[in-house]
Amino acid sequence: MLESAQKLKKLREKYGYTQEQLADFLHVSQSSYSRLETGEGKLNLEQIDKLAEAYEMDIVSFLHYLTDDKRFSVNHSGDNNSQGEISGNNYVENITINNSFSKEEKELYQKQIQKLEEEIAFLREMLKDKLK
Repeated sequence: MLESAQKLKKLREKYGYTQEQLADFLHVSQSSYSRLETGEGKLNLEQIDKLAEAYEMDIVSFLHYLTDDKRFSVNHSGDNNSQGEISGNNYVENITINNSFSKEEKELYQKQIQKLEEEIAFLREMLKDKLK
């Protein structure tokens, strides 16, 4: 099994999702999802985006987690809901930028992350208002 496929499986198990739940979320069969976890299948961009959404990560962080890019580390904390449903706000993610970046680059990334977090919060509020 490929390392990224193993990480995909571990992440799913950590959050209590079944292969069927994630397959439904990705609009694929359970057997197709299973092939992703054994390294026999490949994720497309839409699936990467959806899985990142399921774990409340941005795409870049999700890819760094799967590929183990040493410039980033992803620290996870949060509650797992008991049904293992894919829903919002049950996962908190913090990105720590390691020392391979200059101080200026770190500050730039932190500002960019803050701006994106604010934009996400704004868009979530807009979406809540539209769904009422």
